Amino acid sequence: MADTAATDTLAASPIKERQNSLENALAHRPDQKELEERNILHPRAEISERQQELAKAMAHRPGKDDLVQPPALIAHQRELEKNMLERDLKVLLPLYHRRSLSLQFANNLQEKLSHRPEPQEVIQKGILRRPSLNHTADEDPTNPCE
Repeated sequence: MADTAATDTLAASPIKERQNSLENALAHRPDQKELEERNILHPRAEISERQQELAKAMAHRPGKDDLVQPPALIAHQRELEKNMLERDLKVLLPLYHRRSLSLQFANNLQEKLSHRPEPQEVIQKGILRRPSLNHTADEDPTNPCE
């Protein structure tokens, strides 16, 4: 029981110190007049005047579409876009060519396979021999005639 009371006292001690510190800081806080004299706070009239000045300036501010970019900036922007495109092309072009070549190869192969003659036609022309029921490796019909 004694340990619990000691623990509660130790836990409450930093909280109490912090509370006392905060109360002390608030008690010695400078008033509004002193802060205005030190230019930390500005009088209300001065703030509202400044707000009105800013509102007038914003009313006469040109819009985004009204702004004209200087030619040097436009040229720099175009140069940057050109460099970015060139960089992208250096990276993407080889990939495109590889894909294009593989597509061409696949299309070419598909085209050749579509014109491939039937096995009967090849046998009739004498390119392949007619398969026999008990053929050996030498009589493989896929081997061309000699």
